[in-house]
Amino acid sequence: RPAADSSTPPSPSHVHGGGAGAACPLAPVSRMMKSKLAQYTFSEATYHSLLEILLQHVAVHASANPLQDNDSVTFHNASMIELIFELVCSETSAHSGKPMTGFHLRVLRDFESLLQKPCNREAFAAHQNWQQWLLALVSASKKHGSRSSERAVMAAVVRVLVLLFHHLMVGPCGARALSDFNCLMAHFEANGFLDGSEIRRRLNEGLLQAVSYDSAIRHRLPERGAVFANILEWLSFVEQSVFRFDAAPATRGTGAAAGEGEEAEGPEMHG
Repeated sequence: RPAADSSTPPSPSHVHGGGAGAACPLAPVSRMMKSKLAQYTFSEATYHSLLEILLQHVAVHASANPLQDNDSVTFHNASMIELIFELVCSETSAHSGKPMTGFHLRVLRDFESLLQKPCNREAFAAHQNWQQWLLALVSASKKHGSRSSERAVMAAVVRVLVLLFHHLMVGPCGARALSDFNCLMAHFEANGFLDGSEIRRRLNEGLLQAVSYDSAIRHRLPERGAVFANILEWLSFVEQSVFRFDAAPATRGTGAAAGEGEEAEGPEMHG
């Protein structure tokens, strides 16, 4: 766990922020590439080249994003994921005065698209430091960007977090990943790297919607028992009551009047 008195965000190489599966360390060739590339500015052209290696697909145009003309979005060289994000985070630290928000947003949007595929989510979450990478980008936008750019990066990071945590919830490591995330968030907040309240609110809202509307989970309910069914129904209720409460304000007023100011009783839970 990172030291509580650190004055800068901990290096992703020294923090375990995953817990989603086996470690996915850089291969010797990838480690050598990182040491060489770290000596130079991590440009968008370099990023696109690493993306080509990750996907085993060469873009039609030189220095172009290979996702623009690639129908296959499967990760083939997963060690490139760590290399890309380690270099992005290192670039943020080494060039603190340089605005990087636009580049960070493009990287996050690329991976949000790539993580729509379950096998890609599995490969990404197998890395130990994936949570650290994402929070480091939010921290950098807070420190060096405008308020609007910080919110844009935060929203992109939360969308990626929702995809990954939703994927992990149906596996054996979901609880561990959430626990690691809470510890990491506490460290970032304690040292003033970011304000975690908005991230938690958005993440919980996104996860609540994703789990509530996941038909695959619903199909497994007979295998999980009545308790799981009750929890899922409760999640659905909370999603509608808490995050969609402004849909019918007149109903709330009517209910309050009918109850003469008394609070309505909550739904009965059956376990």
